[in-house]
Amino acid sequence: MAMTEPKPPRPDRLYRMFVPVLLVTVASVQIYLAKTHDLTPWKGGGFGMFSTVDDPWARWVRCYAIADGREVATEVPDDLDRAAARLRAMPSQEGLRRFAADFGRLRFVNREYDKNVQAERRQSANLAQKADLPAACGQPIPGCEAVLPPPLRIWESGEREPRPSELASVQSVRVEVWRYRFDLPSRRMIAWKAAAAAAPAQPAPSQGAAR
Repeated sequence: MAMTEPKPPRPDRLYRMFVPVLLVTVASVQIYLAKTHDLTPWKGGGFGMFSTVDDPWARWVRCYAIADGREVATEVPDDLDRAAARLRAMPSQEGLRRFAADFGRLRFVNREYDKNVQAERRQSANLAQKADLPAACGQPIPGCEAVLPPPLRIWESGEREPRPSELASVQSVRVEVWRYRFDLPSRRMIAWKAAAAAAPAQPAPSQGAAR
């Protein structure tokens, strides 16, 4: 009796197998990353997302600039929004160190910068006459309270180039990833610091200095 060779699988059968195999592969990788690399279950396919409150918005990044021994909290810079989103989705110490290094290369301006910019705008709009300006806070006027801007902030591209006296002297930066978790005994959401990294401040040279 002659032996017949096995028939190769039909193309339509291969097509039908492709989707289930792909789904199982994606689910396996997502579950592996969620268990071993802290990937939020709401990303990478979303398997198990409804069984946890650990979505990307339950994680957040905090940034600090250290100047003269004083820590100042800053916002996450717009240029690092994508990097911050990746950290929230799957934080890692290496990714946090890279984020801190990029954050340390930014430039920071002090209060004088904003005060000078506002004065320049008033002057350009012919609104610098003292008679037209409201009374300054700090004078003994009932109900008038001084609201000071933060001692430093991130300089944003598109703003006027800061003068040397307007640059804040930042020695180092620190970034943290915080998360919420549900505490079963107390039945409350608790925030906790999951990871942190620091880096020296090494701001990029200004456009004028680069020339």
